[in-house]
Amino acid sequence: MIVAAAYVPNTPTIIPLAEKAPGFLPHTAIHTALQQVGQAWRQRGIDALITVSPHFQGWHQIPMAKASPVPLIYDYDGFPDAYYDIAYHPTEDAALVEQILTSPSTRSRIASTTRWGLDHGAFGPLMNLDPEAHWPIVPFGIARFLDLAEHVAFGQALEIATGSRQVALVATGSLLHRLDYWGHPPDQLDDETLNALDAVIARLLAADWDALWHMPDDWMKRLAPEGDLKPLAVLSGALSTPIRTHHWAHALEYQAASLDVVTFESD
Repeated sequence: MIVAAAYVPNTPTIIPLAEKAPGFLPHTAIHTALQQVGQAWRQRGIDALITVSPHFQGWHQIPMAKASPVPLIYDYDGFPDAYYDIAYHPTEDAALVEQILTSPSTRSRIASTTRWGLDHGAFGPLMNLDPEAHWPIVPFGIARFLDLAEHVAFGQALEIATGSRQVALVATGSLLHRLDYWGHPPDQLDDETLNALDAVIARLLAADWDALWHMPDDWMKRLAPEGDLKPLAVLSGALSTPIRTHHWAHALEYQAASLDVVTFESD
């Protein structure tokens, strides 16, 4: 079963290299929060991780990377060489993969592929959360032509398929994801955008999923949340209620992206 989950940022600036690219922010609070989440999960006895990256996209089914060893996908351009020489080698949880692929709840919903692995939408946060690649993993993505409700349903099916395993799910993204601001950020975000972000974070911390999925259209335009909230939809379906949440850290990056580390646990 899926007993814990986290919504975490995936910006390349959090990849924990000794020497970061010029201009990259340090994000000390985010690094520390991810490390603390990993420590808490090890103490809890988590035995595998499922990742949901918005960078890994399918069409009408949820994509799953099925490869051992799990390759890293360097889905970014123009970075220093060190960002393409990263040594991080998590193993595939072959037993859990087979369990999910053969479960009646999930098998028709998944398109597995050996042509993908961990993109930076997953390996960046994992290198902080699990630096020694202690946990075996199963990488998932999102589907372009499935709506939020169908991603919630997949999360529910995934929870059933994991059976008696003690699994944690890591969904990644940013609630504010204005890449149009990345190269030319405003001096300051306007009050309407900041208020919308605060309201969305409050809904997330309350695990008020219905209110989150039905936020005003103006908020969606202002925030442009990464993956259209689909990784979060999978997370919400995977957890039973009631849910305990904890907000470990928050930051803004170049006025273009919000970085939040939030954990969820089922009672």
